[in-house]
Amino acid sequence: WVQACEKLGIRDKLASIQNSYSLLDRRFDGDLNEVCDEYNIGLLPWSVLAGGLLSGKYRPAHNTATESCRFNKHPEYMSRWSPASATTQT
Repeated sequence: WVQACEKLGIRDKLASIQNSYSLLDRRFDGDLNEVCDEYNIGLLPWSVLAGGLLSGKYRPAHNTATESCRFNKHPEYMSRWSPASATTQT
């Protein structure tokens, strides 16, 4: 986006991006972090509790999740927070 704005002569620069960012999702910490720092672009993180997983809500000993919660209703959505999807940056 930065290069496209520069090429098209758009003066209003990109001010921020909104990416998933949590203890389990650290994809921002790589090249994207460096680019944002270089161009003074802020990060507005979303899903900082990894879909509720980091809240402790889904821990077996403290499981307060109901059948209608997204963890139970959409296992394919929550699979992205599994240890298999973790990277070396995590």
